[in-house]
Amino acid sequence: MKKALFTILLLIGLLNLHAQELPLHQYYLLNPYLMNPALAGISPQTEIRATLSRQWVGLANSPSTQTLSAHSYLGKGMGMGGYFFNDKNGLNRETGINLSGSYQVDLGENDEYLTIRKLCFGLGVSGFQHTVNLAEFTDHDYDPAVDGADKSAIALDFNLGTYLRYDGIIAGFSAAGLGLRKLKIYDDATEPDFPVHFFLNLGYVFSPLKDFIIEPSLVYKFSADNTRQIDLNLKTILKRSDNEQYWLSLSVRRNGDKGNSQFLDFIVLAGLNYGSFLFAYAYDFGLSEIRSSNSGSHQLMFGGIIKQAKKHRISCPIY
Repeated sequence: MKKALFTILLLIGLLNLHAQELPLHQYYLLNPYLMNPALAGISPQTEIRATLSRQWVGLANSPSTQTLSAHSYLGKGMGMGGYFFNDKNGLNRETGINLSGSYQVDLGENDEYLTIRKLCFGLGVSGFQHTVNLAEFTDHDYDPAVDGADKSAIALDFNLGTYLRYDGIIAGFSAAGLGLRKLKIYDDATEPDFPVHFFLNLGYVFSPLKDFIIEPSLVYKFSADNTRQIDLNLKTILKRSDNEQYWLSLSVRRNGDKGNSQFLDFIVLAGLNYGSFLFAYAYDFGLSEIRSSNSGSHQLMFGGIIKQAKKHRISCPIY
C-alpha cells in the first residue's frame, strides 16, 4: 500500500505523543506551572526550573524530555511566565516555546502558606515544530513515500486554566490542545486529529505538627479520545527554616484508553531547597509488561528563586 508505512510510523509517534500530552504535564509534581498557566506568578518571586526526564531507561529510542521555565509575579494581580521544551520519542521530536499570563484575585489575607486565598486565571500560547526523523529509518525501500528525508511541521496551540487556593483547599482546572487539530506533516485524510486534553486537580494542605505539612491530592486527566489518567498523590514537607526545606511525595498513577489495556505506575519523588536553590529527583516504575525490559523512568529538576520576598513566602518549593 502506497504511503502506508509512513502513515503507520506517523500514527505510532503521534499516538505516543497523545499519551504524553506534549509530555510536559506528566511532570507537574516537579513543576506544576507546566500543567496550568494560571500558576504563572503564583508566588511573589521569579521561579526558574530546569527539568530533565528519561522514560523507560534501557529501551532504544525511549522518550526523553527537557524543559526550562520561568515565571514571576508582576504586581497588581498580574503574573507572567514561559517555558522552552524539547521532547524526543522514537523517530519523533518536538521543540517549542510557550508564553502565558495570569490574573490573580486576592480573596483575603495571605500571611502564610496555609492561609493563602487566591483565585487565578491563566492563558498560554505555544509555538512548536514537530519533526519525524526518517533518516534513522532504513527499512523503507519498498515504499516511495518514505524517502529518508525528515518530515516536519510548525504548529500553534493554546492552553488555559484556573486555580483556587483557599486556606488549605486546592482546586485547579486546565485545558491544552485548544488550537491544534492536525499537524499537516502528511496532508491526507489519514492524518490523526489531536484531541483537547483536560486536567482536574484537587488537594488539601494541612499541618498536623509544627513545621510539618501534608498535602494529599489527585489529578484527573481526560480527553475526547477516551484517554484517561488518574494520579493519587501524597506530599509531605519538612520545614527546618525559611531557607531550608525537605519534601517527599508518593504517587500512584493509573492510565490507559477506556475499554483497552490499563497501566499502573508508582512514582517516588524527593527534593530539597536551600536558600534560593532547589533540587528534586523522581523515579517512576510501572507494572506493565514493558517493565521487565527497562529500569523505569527518571526525572531531575534544578531550580532557583530570584527576588525572594519574605511576605507570602510559599513553603513548598514547587508551588
